[in-house]
Amino acid sequence: MTFGEQIKQAREAKNLSQEELASRLEVSRQSVSKWENEVAKPQGINKEMLSQILEIELDGE
Repeated sequence: MTFGEQIKQAREAKNLSQEELASRLEVSRQSVSKWENEVAKPQGINKEMLSQILEIELDGE
């Protein structure tokens, strides 16, 4: 499973829209979309918060 698929699957399992997840992370919905489509990867605090909110360990970097 790719990094983006991991994020999307965990987000959907929590019944969160991209907009809701973005709001919790205080980022744009477009950022979440870019992560899920692997155009970009979350860094630093965003990656840590994403792991906590989705309750997953993010692989890679």
